[in-house]
Amino acid sequence: MIIPITSQMSLELEKVSACAFVDLHDPPWRAHDFKQVLGQGGYGWAVINKRHTEEAIFAEASTDEHEKHRFDNPNQCMGYIVLRDCLDFIEILKIATHPKFQHQGVAQQLLEKALSHCHTRLVLEVAENNHRAIALYQKYGFQCVGRRKRYYSNGKSMDNQNETNAIDALILEMSAAPST
Repeated sequence: MIIPITSQMSLELEKVSACAFVDLHDPPWRAHDFKQVLGQGGYGWAVINKRHTEEAIFAEASTDEHEKHRFDNPNQCMGYIVLRDCLDFIEILKIATHPKFQHQGVAQQLLEKALSHCHTRLVLEVAENNHRAIALYQKYGFQCVGRRKRYYSNGKSMDNQNETNAIDALILEMSAAPST
């Protein structure tokens, strides 16, 4: 089930971000990052595990205390996408899938939702070594239109200008099909 994200979901989104970006150069967002972006006109969607939600409702009705505690959050977020409108394009600020739900089409659902909302260009940045993400974006027609040198840190502070392991960001763009 895809639902619009709200600032009330920030802690759940932070959990997904922390798990999804653990081995990548792009740092995970904290709850306050989500609240800030949403408060400044950002928007997006989350894929909620419907089966998990139905099981949680059943568990809530159960008298088994172990079963009730198994579902502390009945609306478990499987993944999310955060966007913002810019002058003549929409920027994908963050897209993530919880590792437990990767390879199940969650990111594809989110991209398709963003595409159905977009009547202009979609733009995003991705680490040049994030090959799985790049392949997904290319599948949807994104093309590389630029590069930001040494954009992502190797885990150290980017204040160190001598950092040699910094990763370039590819700027990918896709023009949405014009409405008929």
